[in-house]
Amino acid sequence: LPAAQTILAEIQHLIKSLPFSFGNFHILSAQELGSFNWITANYLDGNNHPRVPFIFQRTLGALHLGGVSAHIAFTPKRNVKKFGTPATVKLYGKNYKIYAYSFHCYGRYEAERRYLVNLYQASEAKTTYESPCWPSGYNKTVSMDDLFGSLCTASKRPANYKPDDEITFKGTGNPAKCQELVYLLFDFEACAGKSYCSFDGIYMPKIRGKFMAFSGFYHISRALRLPTSFSVTSFSETLLSFCTKGWAELKFILPDDKDCDIRQYCFDGFLMHTLLIHGYKFSPIRWKKISFMETVNGIHVKWSLGYMLSITNTIPQEIEEIRSKISTTTFQIVLSVFVGTGIISILVICKLML
Repeated sequence: LPAAQTILAEIQHLIKSLPFSFGNFHILSAQELGSFNWITANYLDGNNHPRVPFIFQRTLGALHLGGVSAHIAFTPKRNVKKFGTPATVKLYGKNYKIYAYSFHCYGRYEAERRYLVNLYQASEAKTTYESPCWPSGYNKTVSMDDLFGSLCTASKRPANYKPDDEITFKGTGNPAKCQELVYLLFDFEACAGKSYCSFDGIYMPKIRGKFMAFSGFYHISRALRLPTSFSVTSFSETLLSFCTKGWAELKFILPDDKDCDIRQYCFDGFLMHTLLIHGYKFSPIRWKKISFMETVNGIHVKWSLGYMLSITNTIPQEIEEIRSKISTTTFQIVLSVFVGTGIISILVICKLML
């Protein structure tokens, strides 16, 4: 996009004036993001089993649920080359060909935005709409720009679109209806008659092995008070009970969570259920092989760790380097630089928008 390229050019100009070793900037592809998630999961898991040579360990798949997109990455049994160029990652001295994909607009925030747009479009003449995925007792007024100001929903703007117009959504706490509406966000018909297809017509080989789920996936399981691993039956029963609770009760049991997160957990739960069961094809047996984690040995599980390991060439090439390659201090320094660059990027973006 031209706007994105303009922002990148401004950031490059600014960074080059600073005392940093500068290479280049580019927008990360969906495959790159998936690869970095995979590196993070397997690097941390390798550190978690220091006495077992990594070459004898099964690699972990990575499941990441962000605000904008949902990512999956794993080493498939089937030859990925038949369906496109696989991502090649070298970890602990061995090359791996992984399937990695980012499903744009299926992250927590953008998926909920699409859900609200669908509620609005079902009856545009009203000013108040019932939201079955929100708890009863919770109401929120939003602007039309809140609904249609995203690339994920801009194409659905009504003919009389006015960004400052407002409408109100009223929570009704209806889990059955919520599940139905979340399911409609996915285009499963696009996979009809296709083998190895997830949704929206996107190829995905059959999943295998264990998976580490983090970011949004972890926060959903935490809100539901679930352990690191749990069955799909336990998840479904807990989610159903959660979604029938009113706003006042949820505020009481989740006192430290933000209102915007509390109101969304029911929706998020059904998004997670639909994505994993119907999209990624996790059977009840395979579901049990997912670990929902926020940290491993005190290190947060984030794609940015895999990114930093990759660009700094600190991915261990030998098994003996598993625990010694990156010290806590080094990691903190690199993380500080990464965060600092992000802050500078935000400042440049704000400057361009003024």
